[in-house]
Amino acid sequence: MSQGVPIVVHLHGAEVESFADGNPDAWFTSMGERGERYITQDYIYPNTQSPSMLWYHDHTIGITRLNIAAGLFGPYIIRSPLEEERLGLPSGAYEVVLVFQDKRFFANGNIRFPNVGSNPNVHPKWCLDSFGDTMVVNGKVWPFLNVEPRPYRFRMLNADTERFLNLSLVSFAFAFLG
Repeated sequence: MSQGVPIVVHLHGAEVESFADGNPDAWFTSMGERGERYITQDYIYPNTQSPSMLWYHDHTIGITRLNIAAGLFGPYIIRSPLEEERLGLPSGAYEVVLVFQDKRFFANGNIRFPNVGSNPNVHPKWCLDSFGDTMVVNGKVWPFLNVEPRPYRFRMLNADTERFLNLSLVSFAFAFLG
């Protein structure tokens, strides 16, 4: 029985050596416990691949889906400052990361994640897929972003368990009469 909380980081899309790819059985704890495929907890990300937005999350066997549902993940951006400047891409406050997830909640606001798999023939207890009834962006229901009338750069991540998204941007113009 583990005394610590197991974790192993997986960086989706990273071009890394296999020891740094977050194998589900390469977990470790702060108590010094280790999974059977553990090599090291010091991963090397050379960031020599093309600029892009990747994402990382815990990949520990058996709890990955729960940690992602709880929001334990994040974006990982590999940049090319010269290329971004050459293209005139918006940056700073005008570069916005949007992370989409569908969730279910209990009436008290706690996350409601199913504890029975939707396909018991595949696995009786693990919920291999989950479809929420509430969309959240950056962890918020009904998010709001106050913007200026200028270009923005949106970096979008679909962190849903199973759902595919078809997204579009709609421009609204409001005139205030004073």
